[in-house]
Amino acid sequence: MKMRSFVVMFAVLVISGELAAVDVLHLRGGKTVQGQIEGITHRTVTFRVIVNLGGGNKGQVKRSYWLKNVEFIDFFRSENEIAVLAQGRRPLRAELQKLWGLKGVYLDQPRSNAGEIGLLYAEALLLEDSVYYWSQAMELYGLIEQKSWHEEDRRAARLGQIRGLVVQGKLDEAKKTAKEELVRTSNEEMIIEVWFLLGKIGFLQLKALQENHPRWQEDEEIRPQHEQLYHEILDCFLNTCLFHGTQEESAARGLMVAAEVYHFAGDFKSMQESLQDVVQIYPLTSMAVQAAEKLEKTAASKDN
Repeated sequence: MKMRSFVVMFAVLVISGELAAVDVLHLRGGKTVQGQIEGITHRTVTFRVIVNLGGGNKGQVKRSYWLKNVEFIDFFRSENEIAVLAQGRRPLRAELQKLWGLKGVYLDQPRSNAGEIGLLYAEALLLEDSVYYWSQAMELYGLIEQKSWHEEDRRAARLGQIRGLVVQGKLDEAKKTAKEELVRTSNEEMIIEVWFLLGKIGFLQLKALQENHPRWQEDEEIRPQHEQLYHEILDCFLNTCLFHGTQEESAARGLMVAAEVYHFAGDFKSMQESLQDVVQIYPLTSMAVQAAEKLEKTAASKDN
């Protein structure tokens, strides 16, 4: 027996106002229902809708629909939510925590922006100087990776987990996780970001190595480790330029950070060449102006 569209109507509440928020349910077949989401389970969504009762009266009823009959939902976004997520400012952790509390339940629902909110919230948690908040961020990244409907959010959550390990100082684990991700993914943007993260992790390790071994050049055991790590870092930062050159912003970014690595190592000639590559090869990128300024400063310091 074919199961029909499941709709259950609950008690009617007589009211004179409108719903505080309007979500739009898009059913398979093209029908839409406007109302306010009351709750979602793995099988049904419950909607509160306005109905005419006659005599100028209106009422609210709750109706439930099978999720398998729902194409997608346009979720209501309040003015506060739009303001919090607006580009140009970094949302406060408390603001994002409140939004996540409201929207997190819709993480697996198509067209929901719960993943976006969760990722921003996790990022805000990582900025706190607290192991407690770092742990919350890692749990949140794990949840988004497992349950978000959006593949892009799931990829971003995996990158977030790597960054979270870096923030916690777990550099070896972060490097291992990043390398595993390179084997796992075929997405070009993901590959570029993972190589960049590997470079940043290696650079932190190189700085720590030199701090712990200030006379590393004279240490026969440490010197080979230093040289290997140094070249691995440069390979990571130059990877995009060499293999994904059409991704100009990312390629220029890698060259800029490679210039920092050269400067750290005292290889000023290679530093200048790297900055010149940014200006000459990627003149339309946001990094080109920064590279030109650094080249000017370098030339001015030589003149003095």
